[in-house]
Amino acid sequence: MMIVHSHHIAGTWPIEKAKYTITLPASERFLRLKKLKLDDGDLININFESVTQVRHNDGLYLDNDMWVKIQASKEKILNVECKSDTHLTLIAWHIGNRHCALQIIDNRNIRIENNNVISEMLVKLGANVRIGEDIFDPEPGAYGGH
Repeated sequence: MMIVHSHHIAGTWPIEKAKYTITLPASERFLRLKKLKLDDGDLININFESVTQVRHNDGLYLDNDMWVKIQASKEKILNVECKSDTHLTLIAWHIGNRHCALQIIDNRNIRIENNNVISEMLVKLGANVRIGEDIFDPEPGAYGGH
């Protein structure tokens, strides 16, 4: 079993040197003490000092001098289209008030996990909500470490 020495944020490691990949949904990209199976079936052991949220295209440096590229898996999500910057702020506030993770796409669009109750609330607030399947790479939050 290979051991993870360090985590590197996307853009700060040599992605072209990735020998391995691991594909994980958003809910499984919070790591501390864990054994994980890479996409090719090999195993890695993670022992971080604190919980770390790994994101799409981040890298893990291994004890064998190799790299693992983190890939966000496609999952069922809600694409939320807002009418204006102000409307997006209102919608984001309501999502955050319910402690739901969100991904900011641009100044009119955000993405959240599929949730029927939240979807109904957002429609009542005037947002255009569409179910889709795509990667979900939510903001790490105030204590996310990035």
